[in-house]
Amino acid sequence: MALLNSSVSVGVASTTVLDVTPAPTLIVLSNSSDTDIFVSLGEAAVLNKGILLKANGGTLTLDSAMVVNKIYAISAGADKNLCITTV
Repeated sequence: MALLNSSVSVGVASTTVLDVTPAPTLIVLSNSSDTDIFVSLGEAAVLNKGILLKANGGTLTLDSAMVVNKIYAISAGADKNLCITTV
């Protein structure tokens, strides 16, 4: 298992933030932007639906029981930073 730290720019259209096979055993998503980000597991993200990551540090941790291959995100603003750590 390799630890991978990365980031993705999230905007006003649904953005693929993770697309890996096989799925990692642990995923941590952290919103380091000044705008809320919404996350969807397995399907396109929709604003104001799904999992809310609050601005300035909202975090989601998914372990092996919840991990999926594809994760999407969307924000009300352009170029918002979402940090990703996978194991």
